[in-house]
Amino acid sequence: MNKNKNSLIGVAILMIVALMAGPAIPAVMTGTITDSKTGEPLPGATIMIKGTYFGASTNVDGHYKVANIKSGTYTIEVSLISYKMIQKTGAHFEENDSVNIDFKLEPSVLTLGKDIVVIGEKPMLDIGATESRSTIGADQIKNLVVENATDLLKNQSGVVVAGDEIHIRGCRAYENAYLIDGISIQDPYSGGTSGLNITAGAIEEFEVLTGGFNAEYGQAMSGVVQVKTKEGSLQKYSGRLSYKTDNFGLFKKSTIDSQGRISSSNFNSDIGEAQLSGPVPLIKNMSFFASGYASISDTYLPHTHDLYSSLFGGSKYAPREANEYSGLFKITHRFSPTLKLVASFSGSLNIDQGFQSNDFENPNLDAGSYPYQFQNILYNYNTRTRISNNQTLSLTHTTSPKFFYELKFSRFFTQQRSAVDNKNWNDSHEQPIDILPINYTPVYVTYFDSISHQPVRYLDHYDITTGDGFYDYGVGDQWRDYYFEQYT
Repeated sequence: MNKNKNSLIGVAILMIVALMAGPAIPAVMTGTITDSKTGEPLPGATIMIKGTYFGASTNVDGHYKVANIKSGTYTIEVSLISYKMIQKTGAHFEENDSVNIDFKLEPSVLTLGKDIVVIGEKPMLDIGATESRSTIGADQIKNLVVENATDLLKNQSGVVVAGDEIHIRGCRAYENAYLIDGISIQDPYSGGTSGLNITAGAIEEFEVLTGGFNAEYGQAMSGVVQVKTKEGSLQKYSGRLSYKTDNFGLFKKSTIDSQGRISSSNFNSDIGEAQLSGPVPLIKNMSFFASGYASISDTYLPHTHDLYSSLFGGSKYAPREANEYSGLFKITHRFSPTLKLVASFSGSLNIDQGFQSNDFENPNLDAGSYPYQFQNILYNYNTRTRISNNQTLSLTHTTSPKFFYELKFSRFFTQQRSAVDNKNWNDSHEQPIDILPINYTPVYVTYFDSISHQPVRYLDHYDITTGDGFYDYGVGDQWRDYYFEQYT
């Protein structure tokens, strides 16, 4: 009994240690504060990161250390009695960074009422970095013409996107790792992910590691894609609405041919996005962030108007050839400046015929291939439905300026189904009468043998008396369904 009890305790300790070892480590800032004239260290100086609860004081040697700094750009304020206050703006931090910033304070006998503002500059070369890294913050993203995280990834050097496949540095698509808020969202079947459908407006920071990354990133050989989502503010409400279309009804010319294919003078695309964030009413120190995205388009390829999802909503959510939806909801509760609990839910839905998909539909087709063998009967081609959702619960606790821990629990689920008109693989099938049964009628011929002077009767051939006289030939139906569920 004691042996089993000790084993359970050991397993519990290992699980806690594993949860604490997340791939994203907040940045650390260190440095020394000295007198600008004498060069002597200044003990007791205060360093504050404005907009956060984090800060520190210098020791007797003038050294300081501020830990648990989330990625972003901040203003650092340094003050000490009888010295002028300094503000350093534009100080940028990224996860896993260790930044050294020194300050020199100018003595002041009287309060002049003036502050010294130092404009921060990012070094041209980070000699402490061990990997190739590209980071884009929210301030940069809002100035880019992108819809989601996949569009951001396409713009990175060394990245090639072919259909649903993402190749980094020329490697295979399944050799990448994809993380949202430190949680893996990789599909083990295709090697890709549908989690990158998250709208660009919900991204706080987007980062791509293309080589030399640390061993903490498992299941990755070519690249690591990390997405950090936004959190709501405790001070104010904010929101955003966006709608885009290429069809105003002025020059639209759509035709439907005898095979049900539709052609148009535009792509018939509509894209909508909505965001809302702020403090939760009636609950102190709790904020929320909500985001929704929808994109429906007929694309540039010939298509049909009879899509039917066998997995979600039938034809209700499939008005066009390519239909994409995604959403994010996040709740943040700050119990104290050092203790924070975050709960988030994100999900995505794609309904199309897989013209730009990977080999899930047909292993013999490359990504992005068009099914020319079905081009005249697209309504008989498979409709693909892909659903993904992710739930995460995260607790971050800073116990001292030198130590913090983070506990995370998550569930990731993804499912794909490819079928025609909601028909299952084992649905009953009535055999056409002109195939089976086929009755064979023997035909005999009788003649008179001149040698034996006797009539001789023999079988000449068989007549097919049922059906149309032809053998029908066809290929089997294609139907695929799989799902994956992961808890971490």
